[in-house]
Amino acid sequence: MKSLLFLIAIFVFACSPEKDSQNETSNLEFSSFNIEILDTTDLFSKNLTRQILVEKISENNISNSTELIEEGTVEVNYSKIYANTEKELTLFWNNNGALKSIILNNPVSKWSVNNLKIGMTIDEIINENAKDFNFYGFGWDEGGKIYDWNDGKFSDFQNGLKVYLLINFDEFTESEIDKLSGDGITLNSNDIILKKKKVIIDKIEVIF
Repeated sequence: MKSLLFLIAIFVFACSPEKDSQNETSNLEFSSFNIEILDTTDLFSKNLTRQILVEKISENNISNSTELIEEGTVEVNYSKIYANTEKELTLFWNNNGALKSIILNNPVSKWSVNNLKIGMTIDEIINENAKDFNFYGFGWDEGGKIYDWNDGKFSDFQNGLKVYLLINFDEFTESEIDKLSGDGITLNSNDIILKKKKVIIDKIEVIF
């Protein structure tokens, strides 16, 4: 009987999952979900590579794919970490495995860039920028993109930070939509039409 109990104990111990470094890595908790563009000590900075990312959060939490850009003429590699969760982040890579860009477009994601976050309203963006800003009309490839921060807080990041806004066209009249749409239209954040409606950040891209 004692021999049988001893064998059972050995079996249970052998089948118990080990708490190895892989499991510990997969449960990585970030100290902050705000990416500071100029902070080179942060994990998500210009120093990040595909290999470093794997070492930090493990392959299990990374899904890899490719995407065609520049009107389908260029194929780029990208990774999603913690896909479909509040930790989701999309990272594009250069051919040498170095970080090319980071994209935030998940409305439930915790991540922000210099305190800009998906779903923020125009007034909240103005508050962060400390100035009004200009952006393109909606309804085309560059629709809703902020192109001039007007010497505000984010002007220093003009070439490395792309922010795209989104509106719900169902809330606007046809004449208002005509004034807000098209690649020849430029808008300002203090426009009275926009102040009356909910205009939010739809996508943020950081380019390294």
